[in-house]
Amino acid sequence: MSINFYRTVKEYQQLLILIMLKHRSQSGFPVQTKTPFCLTSPDMTLSRHMTLTRANLSYPSLAQVILFILLLVMQNNRAWAQCFSPTSNSTYSVGTNPISVALKDFNGDGKLDLATANTGENTVSVLLGSGSGSFGTATSYAVGNEPVSVAAGDFNGDGKLDLVTANNNSNTVSVLLGTGAGTFGAATPFVAAVGLESVAVGDFNGDGNADLATASIVTNTVSVLLGTGTGSFGAATPFLVGKGPVSVVVGDFNGDGKADLATADRVSSTVSVLLGTGTGSFEAGSSYPIFYTLYNHSFGSSPQSIIVAELNGDGKSDLVVANSGNNTVSVLLGTGTGSFGAINSFEVGVSPLSVATGDFNGDGKADLATVDYTPNRVSVLLGTGTGSFGAATPFAVGTNPISVAVGDLNEDSKADLVVANSGVNTISVLLNCNILAPDLIPNVSLTPSIQYGTSQINVVVDVFEMNGAPSVGPVTVYINKDPMVTLSFPTGLTIVGSKPVQNSSWTFSDSDPNFYIVTSTDVIAGRGKKSFGLTGTLTPGNSKGSLAIGAMISTVSGGESRLDNNSDADKVDYFKK
Repeated sequence: MSINFYRTVKEYQQLLILIMLKHRSQSGFPVQTKTPFCLTSPDMTLSRHMTLTRANLSYPSLAQVILFILLLVMQNNRAWAQCFSPTSNSTYSVGTNPISVALKDFNGDGKLDLATANTGENTVSVLLGSGSGSFGTATSYAVGNEPVSVAAGDFNGDGKLDLVTANNNSNTVSVLLGTGAGTFGAATPFVAAVGLESVAVGDFNGDGNADLATASIVTNTVSVLLGTGTGSFGAATPFLVGKGPVSVVVGDFNGDGKADLATADRVSSTVSVLLGTGTGSFEAGSSYPIFYTLYNHSFGSSPQSIIVAELNGDGKSDLVVANSGNNTVSVLLGTGTGSFGAINSFEVGVSPLSVATGDFNGDGKADLATVDYTPNRVSVLLGTGTGSFGAATPFAVGTNPISVAVGDLNEDSKADLVVANSGVNTISVLLNCNILAPDLIPNVSLTPSIQYGTSQINVVVDVFEMNGAPSVGPVTVYINKDPMVTLSFPTGLTIVGSKPVQNSSWTFSDSDPNFYIVTSTDVIAGRGKKSFGLTGTLTPGNSKGSLAIGAMISTVSGGESRLDNNSDADKVDYFKK
């Protein structure tokens, strides 16, 4: 069967209908273990001959065929891989000149809320999320003069999120303790340093209390304020970094379990790394210059924003910097020893002022988003999983976007975007409209495929994690019951019907009248599988025919919501003795 791939949704729907019709017309063809597909495309970089293997099955299930096509389309068509759209109420008013945005759950309802630091009116605005991608009306709280950065943490150990702002013109941080209901108390100031530009939260001395780190563009320092665990903080201790630090982040860069710091230094065009001792102090690490060459001259890139990410799957912390001087993002891959490799840069829009990371196309690899101040847009770059990125795709937002955050705003397991627009005093919400490939799918195998009289039957279910990311939480599979078959679960078996299984990783319940329920809390590796087997007896009596046994993965399995093809079945032909 030769299939041509097209770009439009309408053509894609027609393709699926064609597959369904062909599948039904061929459902009775003889047993074969491999069905070859020739996949060609007139206008995409896709031309492959691939084989879909279905061992011991008389035909590939419709779910398997559709999934096979869907995965190839999603993995090879960039037009499907990047999709963000405004919500019906895509902008929300906040305070004057919002310059920083944070996404957290401030009222404990499991839905993301947002907070902005409004430098034009010395406030923080809080908007509670509905879980559908929309937000309520902003509530504002007074803070210090010219708040330029906002972050969240539990500063008094009550399990409720609090807020902190870095105030550029009052040389303080303002701490607002949360009630757990989405409201906050009056701000308490703590002196930090002159000319604050950024604040970050971490535990720097290992006492379990949240501490603060601030970046000062005037003193060229990071100041650390150790938390008491009661909502107050000790005196600030400064540590020298590069010239003009405007952004600070917390991470473990040398794998010792102690919090380290990194800054984006705008004036010196460097990234500075400070390695934590675990006692609240820091040792100077390496400095990494970020320059570019133009007309045989070297220029600073003016790094503006820095984040910690894991970009190449080695489990080590990497750094990403947005450079307003040459309209790029720079990637520094971590070695795990506190140092970083060569800098690679990727073009984005004009004047990127903030960068964030998320998996925007559901492939389990980290992608990037920047806000580009002059063209009023967000640039999205898809990651390869090796630390490199594809070309940027722009999405329009409000005037003078200055900060971006990533989170699942409508509970569909897709990474959405929130942008602070300083020129129009609004927040833009862009919901991820990608059609993601299903995550977990089952594959049912019955043996023998032909039964004569009362005889032994084996049922093996393979649960596949189709995407690159591992499964999250428990996986629950429902096997339909049939009066002619009695199944049991042999705990500890590793082979059922000549197929390998991991029964020790699963638990079995026969209590439901309609289903056998099999559950595992083990993680299924990305693009891996975990299997279990049931054994039993088929009793056809004086009848003959075909019996189907199906498996369905629960749609509430541990947050795995992309289960469009979450069922499969196999059949056995039976005859009276």
